Amino acid sequence: MEDLLLYTKKYQSAEFFEKLEHILLELDAQKLILLGDMNGVPAPDMDRSEKKGKSNRGKLPKSFNDMEENLDLTDIWRHKNPTIKQFTHYSEPHQSWGRIDQI
Repeated sequence: MEDLLLYTKKYQSAEFFEKLEHILLELDAQKLILLGDMNGVPAPDMDRSEKKGKSNRGKLPKSFNDMEENLDLTDIWRHKNPTIKQFTHYSEPHQSWGRIDQI
């Protein structure tokens, strides 16, 4: 089993997750736990408290979702809590909460 802890900078580029996917494929791990502060939300409707209109601000790039699908990764918290809105970070400037930490 491989464990990988990540901290990504805010508004990480799509290229970062494409490179990460390549690295994870090279690990060839039978079991992988990827966790960390992704500094973005996978699904804004469920992972952000946004009060003012819909926004894609802080949404993880499509390459993150592609990586999850291609490597058969599961956001275990969201899997076990499909309808619960719960957050890990508060942004004072945006006056909103977000779930930017994933396992």
